[in-house]
Amino acid sequence: MNLPTPSDQPIWITGAGGLIGSHLCAAAPPWAPGRRVIGWTHDRLDLLDFAAVQRAFREQPPQAIIRSRIAGEAAFGAFQFTDL
Repeated sequence: MNLPTPSDQPIWITGAGGLIGSHLCAAAPPWAPGRRVIGWTHDRLDLLDFAAVQRAFREQPPQAIIRSRIAGEAAFGAFQFTDL
């Protein structure tokens, strides 16, 4: 089994559909020349689906993960701002 070298491994950015994640994906190439950046949106990879995450790790093992989604239903559960 050939393990990928760090230069072959992509950098994952989760939350790529959001404001911060989309800007990180756009800004990453000049800061990481020659590196492949994968922007994951919820539609492409549901981080709560353990089997899907395992599969993604096997197929494209990352060297680094930047998690840009900081708010939302997964972070706050059933909390509603109208409850304030």
